Amino acid sequence: MTRQELENEIRRLIAWLAPEGTGFEWNSTIEFGRCRRKLPSKKGEPGQQTIQINYTFASINSWEVVRYVVLHEIAHARTNGHKHDEIWQREFVRLGGDGAITIGETAQNGTLRVILGKYVGTCPVCGEKLYTNRKRSGEFFHCDAGRTYRYILNPEVTDSDPSEKS
Repeated sequence: MTRQELENEIRRLIAWLAPEGTGFEWNSTIEFGRCRRKLPSKKGEPGQQTIQINYTFASINSWEVVRYVVLHEIAHARTNGHKHDEIWQREFVRLGGDGAITIGETAQNGTLRVILGKYVGTCPVCGEKLYTNRKRSGEFFHCDAGRTYRYILNPEVTDSDPSEKS
């Protein structure tokens, strides 16, 4: 799929399922998907939302994985402020997702391909890894179930080439 074809398919999904006025743009972070909200400028005015997808991630994954991520972000747009609670999960399932919170759980129809950042942080509580290209001041935060934990930034550098994660 070309970049334009991919963008057209994503925009069709957003127009069909997301709240009216939800935009789309490619982002340059190493995150796969994100739903950003611009707060209303005047009282009573609805906020604007933009779903952002990283093109590099989208281009190395199957349309099924990209569609899953877009549905995940549309569920956020439709349940403003609910993050990954039961209301968000019900909406995600209603849209065609499986209710899973993390993208790693989506690799049912093949392998999810990810790009590793230059540095890796590991949560000391759950062991989850977070990859980043920017070296931070030794720690950053991991939010899980409403609690915030500090990731410890490992000094070793990871491969920056695409790799497969199952």
